[in-house]
Amino acid sequence: MAPSTAATTAATGATSAARPSLVLIPGTLCDARLFARQRRALAGCARVVGADYRRLHRGGDWAGGRYRLIKHIAKGGMADVWLADDTYLGRKVAVKLLRDHLANDTTVRERFRREAIAMASIVHPNVVAVYDCIDHGGREAVIMEYVDGKSLREILNTRKKLTPQLTIHIGQSVAAALDVVHAKNLVHRDVKPGNILLTRDGMVKLADFGIAKSTAAGGDLTSPNIMM
Repeated sequence: MAPSTAATTAATGATSAARPSLVLIPGTLCDARLFARQRRALAGCARVVGADYRRLHRGGDWAGGRYRLIKHIAKGGMADVWLADDTYLGRKVAVKLLRDHLANDTTVRERFRREAIAMASIVHPNVVAVYDCIDHGGREAVIMEYVDGKSLREILNTRKKLTPQLTIHIGQSVAAALDVVHAKNLVHRDVKPGNILLTRDGMVKLADFGIAKSTAAGGDLTSPNIMM
């Protein structure tokens, strides 16, 4: 005897309910439930990667046990610069941190250290001060004065032209900085708008001695094909 229409419908409905629905994705046929699980997993990975990226670039790490990294503010060929909080003295500082891939290069590490020594020997209001040189997880780190302002390059990008008074002020300040630098038997060799910083209150400071050269015998701080 043939099954009733109701029984057939019930059996067909039960079979349809038990079978997972299918969705068509360009290039493939995929189980909807598997696709949903994969989508949730990818979303979770994106959140983790995003959190790591934000943590890296927003700070939260510590250097030397006392400097709390706040945010990444600049980068060069050899190092990254962070704004940090000196928790011992309650002041903002800049932390110049040697990049990971150069941590085991003894030539680069020595050059980085000698740059810090050269800058630390110069005490002048028109030269960015160096406070300390530390080891941060096997990487050299230089603790420097944080200059709250802009580089001359940034100013020229927006203003295009400086007033005669500001031009004279910058020229006199840089000349004063170079005078004390030369008195220490050093040649900066990279005086450019990007390395001239202006604070919010009008002070001018010379920065970045990465390719400086000592006029003393054997005192060259640079090496071929290396850029700070």
